[in-house]
Amino acid sequence: VASFVLGYFFRFKVFGFLPNESHAIFSDYFGVIVFVLIIWIAIFKLFGVYEKKQGDMIDNIALIFLSASFASLFLFGLLFLYRGFWFSRLVILNAWIIASFLLIFARLVIKFIKNSLFAKGVGLKRVIIIGSDEIGQTLASRLATDRTLGAIPVGFLDDNIDKFNK
Repeated sequence: VASFVLGYFFRFKVFGFLPNESHAIFSDYFGVIVFVLIIWIAIFKLFGVYEKKQGDMIDNIALIFLSASFASLFLFGLLFLYRGFWFSRLVILNAWIIASFLLIFARLVIKFIKNSLFAKGVGLKRVIIIGSDEIGQTLASRLATDRTLGAIPVGFLDDNIDKFNK
């Protein structure tokens, strides 16, 4: 919603030198924004933006950018196919740019806060590693040293009795 409100503001207040397409009243825009927001949320859900996953930040940024781009293109298509749905194309373009930057910024802030809390030991999940072989030891070492992974090893589970209490 914020991206479309800012997009409207930039279109009609900041870029006032551009010709107005019958200078849209904000209340008319706000009614359409609810419909547009539902479309954007649905497209973002389809692209997996709201799924909780630990991934590379570059992948998250690319996913947000791709989702916002597709949602904007979808709205451009609606404008082309249905003339009763009036919305300034420049507002959509502005909203696409603003939404991309706001969502990416929000993800970066959330990741920073989450990593800061993990570094202090807050919110870490206690895990038991199955298998105490070389791979299990490497995993335990990595989890113990890199708290941004969100887990702390508490022990091993292994069927080899020779490794008991070691």
